[in-house]
Amino acid sequence: MHWGLTIMQWCNYKIEEVILAAGAIGSPQLLLLSGIGPRPYLSSWGIPLTLHLPYVGQFLYHNPRNGINLLPSMPLEHSAYSGGWHH
Repeated sequence: MHWGLTIMQWCNYKIEEVILAAGAIGSPQLLLLSGIGPRPYLSSWGIPLTLHLPYVGQFLYHNPRNGINLLPSMPLEHSAYSGGWHH
C-alpha cells in the first residue's frame, strides 16, 4: 500500500506483481498447480494453462538439498575400516 492514497484510490489500486516465496520445491509446485508452466506437462495432468513457461519445475537437480538414493541389487559388505574421512 502506498502511503497517502485515499481508501477509494487504494481499492482501485492495480497490483502488477506477485512475489511467490515457497522455497525451491514449493514455488514451482504452486506455479504448476496454478497453470503456469510447460504446456505439455500441464495438459498431461489436466491442468488448464494460464501461462506457458517451459522451464518451471525444471533444473531442480541444481538444488543441493535434493538427494538420490540408490538401492544395490545385491547386499554390500560393510567396510572393515570405520575411521571416517581423512585428508
